[in-house]
Amino acid sequence: MKSATPAPAKNDCYLAIEIGGTKLQVVAGTAEGRFVDRGRFNVSAASGAEGIRAELSATLLALIEKHQPRAIGVGYGGPINWRTGRIVKSYHVAGWQGFPLGQWLAELSKLPVFVENDANVAALGEALVGAGRGCSPVFYVTVGSGVGGEIGHITVERAGIRCGCGNRGCLETVATDSAFVREMSHLLGKSVGINEAIDVIRSGRVGSAAVVERTVDYMAIAVAAVINVFNPSTLFLHGKLLGSDQAIFDRVLAEAGRRTLKPSFADCRILQSQGNKRLGAVAGIIRNLADEMAPSMAWFEPGGAKTISAPGGE
Repeated sequence: MKSATPAPAKNDCYLAIEIGGTKLQVVAGTAEGRFVDRGRFNVSAASGAEGIRAELSATLLALIEKHQPRAIGVGYGGPINWRTGRIVKSYHVAGWQGFPLGQWLAELSKLPVFVENDANVAALGEALVGAGRGCSPVFYVTVGSGVGGEIGHITVERAGIRCGCGNRGCLETVATDSAFVREMSHLLGKSVGINEAIDVIRSGRVGSAAVVERTVDYMAIAVAAVINVFNPSTLFLHGKLLGSDQAIFDRVLAEAGRRTLKPSFADCRILQSQGNKRLGAVAGIIRNLADEMAPSMAWFEPGGAKTISAPGGE
């Protein structure tokens, strides 16, 4: 745990939780999207959801005691029913399906809690307090453990490998950091993580360029699909491989340009989402969301779920 800046005044702080397929992050931040404290942990699929909850409990309670936050916002890496706060499905870690995440966190923290899919939350963060402010529409695609942004389960290989959803050949089986790591592990004959895999391609290992090219091609298909279907004014991309080398990001854009309707591609601003901005935004959008969407927003509080206005507001 480390503090980047002095803690904000009491009740000017919110907590943000990001639960992904490979990492867990808990952040203390202000309503403007500035984060001041964080805890980050690698997720072990072998320990399951129960292990993640144990890690989360200790970190969360320590941050609550230190910062006295007003509310908690959660971005979960998978389908979630934001109205009930229940996780619909987990494609990466066992033990989450059907779990009442919103209510569990409310009872644990004694604070109001809002839960959503992590890609949706990140998109809202960029749109409200990030580089997408003032742009409409804004689209956000993550390419980490899976493809976040509603397109990850488009079939792109009729007889491809089986996806965690049960289908074969889904986009997220070929266009993600996880897909890249799987292919690199096969090339090297041993299991590697994303950072080691990136180091290998930087070393110029024979065969690694072909793996990168395949992954880039499918990432470009994802980008082209988003632009052709949704025609966003701004598209944010987030992923370790994409962020590892500007040349890789540029190759994705170049290939996407060849697959996209030319007027739509020309009108779309494509940016890399920054990790720090993403983390701060998850915390910062809580109050902004409540201010703008209070009539239809489900907050979870100890004792039950109800729809309320911004915590601490009038």
